[in-house]
Amino acid sequence: MTSTSLLNNLSGAFLTTGEVARSLEISADRVRQLERCGALPASRTETGVRLFDRSAVEAFRQQRELKRGSTR
Repeated sequence: MTSTSLLNNLSGAFLTTGEVARSLEISADRVRQLERCGALPASRTETGVRLFDRSAVEAFRQQRELKRGSTR
């Protein structure tokens, strides 16, 4: 399953750290790093769980693919 199809199969407007990691094929630690440096914005629940907007994750994925394509 591609990362795009995985994003489309996940329900809801927000994704958890684990869902983002699976959809981008990166580690959960890397997702948290990207959030901390501002590259992948997230909100937090009252209990501190990060929630990522699906459209922001898709935009990040597209930007990453463009960068990868321009370096090849």
